[in-house]
Amino acid sequence: MKCGAQLSLYVMTDDFVRIILSSIAALDPYRDRMRFETDDVSTLVVGPPELIFPVIRDLFVTAAQSGHHV
Repeated sequence: MKCGAQLSLYVMTDDFVRIILSSIAALDPYRDRMRFETDDVSTLVVGPPELIFPVIRDLFVTAAQSGHHV
């Protein structure tokens, strides 16, 4: 069974593009088990239900480590 979530990552800084794109790299360890579709404003995450929240957590934690408000 698969499920999905669509999310948007907003980083409050002028350098938001760099931080968002580097945060998406946090998804790399999941790419063999998950499907990701990223567009201009959101990312779709599809895969096993038990991985949805860890993927979202890793994305947001990576962005938050920039020190900017997420």
